[in-house]
Amino acid sequence: MYRIAIPSFQRPIIFRKRSLNCIQKFNIPLSTIDLFLENEEQYDLYQKELGSLMTEFGNVILTKTVGVGAKRNAIRKYYHDKEKIINVVQMDDDVESFWDMQGKLLDLNQFIVDAFVYTGEQNLNCWGIISHDNN
Repeated sequence: MYRIAIPSFQRPIIFRKRSLNCIQKFNIPLSTIDLFLENEEQYDLYQKELGSLMTEFGNVILTKTVGVGAKRNAIRKYYHDKEKIINVVQMDDDVESFWDMQGKLLDLNQFIVDAFVYTGEQNLNCWGIISHDNN
């Protein structure tokens, strides 16, 4: 199994409308998502926007960090400190759709599973999805 780690700051509406909406279209269980927020103030902001959806996430982790780089390091440490190896997809909070080399992605879960087969062969268990078009 895998976890989808999403760092976010000051963007609960963007997160809900883009990444969360996109993940839900693929019927990925929200329980696979770990949302990484900076502090209690951010938690309250996201709780206000997302309501009961916050309880459906696997975890909501307060990183007590400043900046996305520090949050990504906190994500790496969070999973590294776990007792067993966990496959982690880091995903930006503003991803609206997924594309692969053949076009629009039809099965996100299968894509992630296949990617972890490949990365596992390289002894890697963490990779990421960003919102940039790299064509």
